Amino acid sequence: MRARGRWRRRLRGLTGGVLVFGCSVVSPDSAEASAGTPTIAFVANFFGSSVSAINLATDAAAPPISMGSKPFEIAISPDGATAWITDADLGTVTPLDTRTGTPGAPVHIGGEARGIAITPDGKHAVVADGLDGFIVMVDLNSATAGVEIPVAGYPTNIAITPDGTRAYVTSFYGGVTPINLATGAVEPSIPVGSSPNGIAITPDGKTVYVTNFGSSSVSPIDVATEVAGPQIAVGGDPYAIAITPDGTSAFVCNDLNGSISVVDLASRTTTGTVVNANSAEGIAVAPDGRRAYFTNYSQNTVTPLTTESVTLGTPIAVGRIPVGIAITPDQPPIARFAASISPAGFASTFDASGSVAVSSPIATYAWDFGDHVTVETAGPTVTHVYGTPGSYMVTLTLTDAAGTSTSIVFTGQTVSRNGGPSAQAQMPVSVPACKRGNGYGDKNHCHER
Repeated sequence: MRARGRWRRRLRGLTGGVLVFGCSVVSPDSAEASAGTPTIAFVANFFGSSVSAINLATDAAAPPISMGSKPFEIAISPDGATAWITDADLGTVTPLDTRTGTPGAPVHIGGEARGIAITPDGKHAVVADGLDGFIVMVDLNSATAGVEIPVAGYPTNIAITPDGTRAYVTSFYGGVTPINLATGAVEPSIPVGSSPNGIAITPDGKTVYVTNFGSSSVSPIDVATEVAGPQIAVGGDPYAIAITPDGTSAFVCNDLNGSISVVDLASRTTTGTVVNANSAEGIAVAPDGRRAYFTNYSQNTVTPLTTESVTLGTPIAVGRIPVGIAITPDQPPIARFAASISPAGFASTFDASGSVAVSSPIATYAWDFGDHVTVETAGPTVTHVYGTPGSYMVTLTLTDAAGTSTSIVFTGQTVSRNGGPSAQAQMPVSVPACKRGNGYGDKNHCHER
């Protein structure tokens, strides 16, 4: 009761421009995008009635943007264009243009809007109203609230499976409730520890992890069986949880003793603790997985955490009482290439210099030449010798420095890596035969008789 009472008093009793953020053929054009889009962390300043934006390239925060009354949690659309911010006082969710910092019209949810998750396809947000005891799906295209789905026990936070079919809802005075998002059917609650609150899901969609605020633990839930496994001991009053994009680790904010627990998801054990984390509240992992950022509500700061060395960076000043945090998804590069095709037996050249890096620099170029030969390069040009004449389909697949390629990486609330088809380009090529009519041995003198 001590933990529950303090938790409710703290969260419900508080009152009061652009963000810095031979023969030759060419692959078909793709939709153009702005290269060099910065990765931004958006922070809900609960007492400041504002949202702060931090450019993760510089760890510099722009001036806070006025937002509602008590902004609480944030989720961002897969394309990174819109942040959706819940308001625990007004019972609304409000869109914010991430490029201009301009808020849109609030969508009314109910008496209290708390946790939020956006489906991986970007079509809907699922929002928890703890005060009224339901969740609601918001159509993000029309910005309209849908049917209220009752969830008992004061619903707080939500994680959606990577396939977008199910939501798991924590209830502070109950368990974890699975919901079929296609039908709205509510399934029996899954028992976990005391006062479940934070929730995340592994990128493979197999396991949900829940913080038990009253039990100083994290519960893993097997999605296939919907049974919770043995609790994992962490720090006192674990509040929020975030999982790395590679699915190997979870970081847990422990509110009572101001620490971050590091959980190895393979062994399901706590392998480290970050002390001096002050009042760690919300946490998000950057798309490249190298750093996490957590809010400190008593310090009015956001602190970077290097995930590999588990060391803290310099706190970044934001607005008053920062709680929720979300990071813009990394967008896929745009694959384009040209080819100069030589006769069989001679080197053909492929050049992907026309490819576009959108969020992060292009790290690898994976080539499939269509003749069962593949190669991965760090640079955009490559040569290949076809052994026999014929028609081949050449495929180029790009991966950027954050790990984004053709697949989406999602851990419950906001897409981390918004991979998609633009990261891949294909081109049919025709390789001619070489006929040396006058005996010369180079490709320039191959010709038909």
